[in-house]
Amino acid sequence: PKCRKDLAPSLLNKDRRAWVHAYPDKRKDHEGFQVVPYDVYAVNPIKRTLKQLLDYKRVASWYNFKLGQTYSDDTTKFNIQTVKNNTVVTNTTGVTGAVIGCDVGKISWVSVGVPFTNSTTGDVEQLDVIDLIRIDTTKLPAGSTLGQEIVKIANKYFASVVIVDAAPDFTTAQHVHKLYLTGQAYGNYYVNETTFAKDMTHWKIDDRKGVCLSARTSSLDDLCDNINSGRVKFPVNKNMDDVMNHLDALKRIEDEGGREARWVKRDKAEDHWAHALNYLAIAAQIATGSGMASIFEIIPSISAVGMKAGKRMKF
Repeated sequence: PKCRKDLAPSLLNKDRRAWVHAYPDKRKDHEGFQVVPYDVYAVNPIKRTLKQLLDYKRVASWYNFKLGQTYSDDTTKFNIQTVKNNTVVTNTTGVTGAVIGCDVGKISWVSVGVPFTNSTTGDVEQLDVIDLIRIDTTKLPAGSTLGQEIVKIANKYFASVVIVDAAPDFTTAQHVHKLYLTGQAYGNYYVNETTFAKDMTHWKIDDRKGVCLSARTSSLDDLCDNINSGRVKFPVNKNMDDVMNHLDALKRIEDEGGREARWVKRDKAEDHWAHALNYLAIAAQIATGSGMASIFEIIPSISAVGMKAGKRMKF
């Protein structure tokens, strides 16, 4: 049938139905695409689009409808493709001057790395992760403790600095601090960002007590920046799949108004390797010896002591 005619009963047969143009003679002259102002570069250039991203809240479930994908960039997520591209370290023996970061639990996660420093500034320019060790504390050798196993690893790699997770269980960190005599060992406590409000730093240490205080968000920010910038190299190691999964589980979000930022993980996901690497990065900065002396009030359980404050540096 032709357009604009009454429908005939024969059209009840759906196989005979077809959409036809109301004005067949005009169809070719008027074909085109719908264009809205936001698609036109002259109206909404790329620079303005990027600037508009700052107006959106960064929350875990946030969607940038303009781009049509979950909002994330190299400041809010670890770039897993960059991690894959930098999984290149094969020389894991015969090293000296290593540093160690350890996340403690029923399963403990130990990362070993070697920092390379700028000969002029002393800043860490690259961190090669040379070993990733998973310790099941329920299967330790008879008579051995987790602290002793960590010290064995530290001795094997001649580690200069060891950072061990000290919260909520600080006993392992204390044990390592007392046992490890050939280098420095610290128990790390994550603290609020306000602890470092007056300092250009995200970590401070007390050599005598073996305590390291670090700002959780700022230190993870630095780790994310260093990994995504390719300054951290990873080993060809059986645990790398887990490392990438743990890094991928973390996302940086901001509360409404941008007053507070924090790193959160997906429900039921694990992030242990991410924190082991974070402690490793802090250990690398401590090992360079850069920083300045500072006397300050910490937390009630620790009296005011002389602490070394690390610079907020990029490596």
